[in-house]
Amino acid sequence: MLPHRHSSWLILAVILLAGTVGPSNMYKVPPLMPVLMNVMSLSKGKAGLLMSILCAAGVCLSLPAGFLFQRLGYRATGILAMAFLCVGAGLGSVSASAAPMLGTRLIEGVGATLMSVTGPALISLRFSGRRRATALGIWTTYVPVGAAITFNVAPFLESLWGWQSVWWAGSLYALSAGILYFLVIKPRPEESLDRALEADSGCRTESVRLGMVVCNRDLWLLSLSYFFACVVFFSFVTWAPTYFFAVRHKSLASASQLAGLLLMVGIVGGPASGWILSRIKSTKSVLVLSLSLVALAGPLTVSVGTAYLPLFVIVYGVILASAPTSVFFVLGEVIRDKRLSGMGMGVLNTLMYAGLIMGPILFGYTLDIWGTWEIAFLLLLPWGAAAVVSASLIRVSGSPAYLCR
Repeated sequence: MLPHRHSSWLILAVILLAGTVGPSNMYKVPPLMPVLMNVMSLSKGKAGLLMSILCAAGVCLSLPAGFLFQRLGYRATGILAMAFLCVGAGLGSVSASAAPMLGTRLIEGVGATLMSVTGPALISLRFSGRRRATALGIWTTYVPVGAAITFNVAPFLESLWGWQSVWWAGSLYALSAGILYFLVIKPRPEESLDRALEADSGCRTESVRLGMVVCNRDLWLLSLSYFFACVVFFSFVTWAPTYFFAVRHKSLASASQLAGLLLMVGIVGGPASGWILSRIKSTKSVLVLSLSLVALAGPLTVSVGTAYLPLFVIVYGVILASAPTSVFFVLGEVIRDKRLSGMGMGVLNTLMYAGLIMGPILFGYTLDIWGTWEIAFLLLLPWGAAAVVSASLIRVSGSPAYLCR
């Protein structure tokens, strides 16, 4: 039997692997956007739906997923997430038009939502103090790792066997990760959340638990800041490959790899941010600074010379990696009862997915209406500014502020 400390890190490694399944399937669309637009005869605005529709499940199900986590526990919730991703990707591979494809993307979105709630909530249960900051920093790499895999592998698979092969690969990846998760992740009797909550006289009913979470003012401010930041981030990561391909005249593979570099940098940036957070008192200042840089960097894309794009993408990737790490850590500051971390993540993810939906669609329709990339990138600035303002109003010291009592 592994010691407790080592078993916690082993669990982190397995849940990180399972976490990458969601992003690897989510990001199948950006590197193949020109191919899918041609095959399915899609406008830019409608093509953006192929990314955004997957996040609709996140908006509708993130908060219920938090309750599901409390009821089923992290083992059953994680396995269920892998099942949805496996089935959704498999069905997507046989879709011949946009309509059925949108339906399968919704199924994938359910799985990605469940896993995005399960990961941080489980980490909050198994880690504390500085170890929690480090673990959360490592966890945030699940998005760049998963996305980077797809950005680099998808063009290669498409060139050999067509776009459907990318969907089949995503289904097999989900199946493999689900089997490993089932074999390694074991529940601990003492971590039965419902039993622990029932033992707490302040958390006897679902309504009381919900009230403790949704009435938390600072949680909503944090979630709003993440919503605005995700509008900026997802707009960029969805349309950057097409911009590099159409305007900067990169090949489809080179454009995809360049955009993927943005996410690959997070593999180092996320853990580095966690290490910094574990040694800095003012975690809020790290959050505000990272969001400020995110707001400024997006609109600068069109001003960067083509030769300097790789350097720009690397710097932007470091900035983007620090934002989610800071958000997850500050969440632990505003939701102090770790047993309610699943519900807190549910609220945060609801607004996160709302931002992921709005970003690609707004950016795509801006291109359709104005016909210029410069305006589309410039209009990311006010969204980033709103993220900074919301984060600045969060209180992370003293007693948490509540909207209701």
